[in-house]
This record gives sequence, structure tokens and C-alpha cells, in this order.
Amino acid sequence: MSQAPRQKPKRSRNANRAKRRKLAASDEQDQAPPEKEVEVLVWQGIRHVMPYMKEYHKFAKARWFGKTIPVALSREFSTRSASRWQDMMEAKYVQVNGQTITDCSYLIKAGDRIVWNEHFHEPPVSGAAIEVLCESNRVLVVNKPASIPCYPSGPYHANSLSKIITQTAEPSRQNLHPVHRLDRLTSGGQTIPARHIYIYITI
Repeated sequence: MSQAPRQKPKRSRNANRAKRRKLAASDEQDQAPPEKEVEVLVWQGIRHVMPYMKEYHKFAKARWFGKTIPVALSREFSTRSASRWQDMMEAKYVQVNGQTITDCSYLIKAGDRIVWNEHFHEPPVSGAAIEVLCESNRVLVVNKPASIPCYPSGPYHANSLSKIITQTAEPSRQNLHPVHRLDRLTSGGQTIPARHIYIYITI
């Protein structure tokens, strides 16, 4: 007689919440220290961010263990080839646990903290002012202009909506995080709750 397929035990709600908190803590570990101010130029209605050196911080993931930095990170970040990582290491732009690493044969180990610097160029976006549609101590609703992404992604960082608001707003608007995303080329109302409200919703 054939046996009925074995069902996986259901995870409790508390277990799922614990998993989300663990993933959130892992993301916090990868975040870099407070960012340096960037130079912004708005010319003829277009917002330009001057090129700057951007610092990245990452803890070694299990899938990187035993691999060289060029191999592991070129697979993780497909926009940079292995030869590009070799050039960055030879230029002394890569550190592991606070020590500059120029040996491309170095093998990544558990607990390694990898830091690298890169000359960063961001595409220009609309220079239109961010119109506030509604604001309270819990939420901020703004009219997002087209061409601006909601949050840092890919080549956009300082030229993202959340960073623009953080850079130009008063302290009451510093801990904001979008709860939904309008496409970069879409304009319209964007809801951004305070950080503590966002954590309550997601966890």
C-alpha cells in the first residue's frame, strides 16, 4: 500500500516572527556606518549627485566560504566581474576584518567582515520639489516625481526618494521607510510611515 505524503509541520506564528527578526538583524549587520554628505546640484530641473566614494560593508555568507573574493563577490554582485574585483584589490580598495587585502587568492572564512570602497556615479533624476500631501506623527504622504526610485537600489542611492527626504528634511522625518513602491518612472502618492510603525507592520 502506498503511504500518504508526509506533511511538513506548520510553523507557529511566534516561530515565523522570530525568523523575521533574525533576518532583520542580519540585514542591520550588513549596513554601513552613517553616510557622508554628498554634493548635489540641481540644474535646469535635473538633480545631479556629484561622483563620490561609497563604502560597502558585508559579513561573509556561508556560500562564500572557501572561495576567493573575486569569485565569491562577482557571483553575488553580477554587475562587477571577477577581473574588476581583482583590480579593486590591487588598488587597495578591499579590506577584510580591518586589514587591506591585495592577495586575490585569499579564501573567505566564517566571521570575515568585508569592506570595499568604490567610485560611485548616480544617474540624474528629476529636480522637482517633493510635495507633501499629508503628514502626521505616524505617517508622511508625498507626491513622488517620475524618474526617482522609492528607495536605494542599483545605481540609485542619494537620488532615491527616501534619501532625498532624509537629506533635506527636518529631524522629525529622518526615520522613514516606504511601505509600498511606485515604479521609478511612475509619479503619484507615496506613503512613508515612521520607522517604528514600519517594524510593527512587518514583524
